Amino acid sequence: MLYQIGTKFRDEIRPKLGIIRSKEFLMKDLYSFDRDKTSAAITYNRVCQAYEKIFKRIGVKFIKVEGASGMMGGNQSHEFHYPAEVGDDTLLQCKKCGFGMNKEMSPELVQCPKCSSSDIEFTKAIEVGHTFDLGTFYSNALSATYSDTDGTLKPPYMGSYGLGVSRIIGASIECLSTQEIIQWPRALSPFTVCIIPAKEGSTEENASLNNIQFLYNHLTKVFGDDIVVDDRTHMTIGKRLIEAKKLGFPFVIIMGKKINENPSLYELYEANTKKL
Repeated sequence: MLYQIGTKFRDEIRPKLGIIRSKEFLMKDLYSFDRDKTSAAITYNRVCQAYEKIFKRIGVKFIKVEGASGMMGGNQSHEFHYPAEVGDDTLLQCKKCGFGMNKEMSPELVQCPKCSSSDIEFTKAIEVGHTFDLGTFYSNALSATYSDTDGTLKPPYMGSYGLGVSRIIGASIECLSTQEIIQWPRALSPFTVCIIPAKEGSTEENASLNNIQFLYNHLTKVFGDDIVVDDRTHMTIGKRLIEAKKLGFPFVIIMGKKINENPSLYELYEANTKKL
């Protein structure tokens, strides 16, 4: 298998939604080459499973459906989508057996092709990944061959797999956020923890200064360098907390009034629950 992660450019006629649909974007491309149809199917399924693990790790709800091979050609393809009203794709999902496909494959579908149920759900979605089982479509077109163990020249069975890296970031934020605040998936957040020290000149300032290095060092044992300190102590804690919420840090630790207690206590804001 060969892969690359790089910047791509496209003459997009309808750029919109920031980095979700743009003329310049970051893409991960992977290509596989197998000796026969059986080994190609194994590789294809392994990559699909790896993609599912990636999306599960990110933590945003995703839907895997059958897709149209379209211009790419080949035997089969699957698409990975984030459900979102702003999405350009419409997915058809059987509520009985779970089978799903892109509407473009069968615009007039009224029954599930797997179980014949008519309980079909329509979902708008953003495509963030696509896999193609290409078979020998391109090998034959390019007269590409390999020497098998018996010395005969045969066309390799190919697969093509793509992840929209920048689109995943934009679509994740689109799915989780509101008009007021950004909410990052923890796996993609630029920083996991934001520490807000006490305001300068406040009664909590000395205790805050005495505790912040200890707190930071302790947190690095858990989160590594995935921590940022908002040291704009000329601003109130309230204003900095509002900005921290807007920026979407998964966790915000506040060194407020309870820092003067014995032992010192901190306040924790968690973005997922939006509770302090």
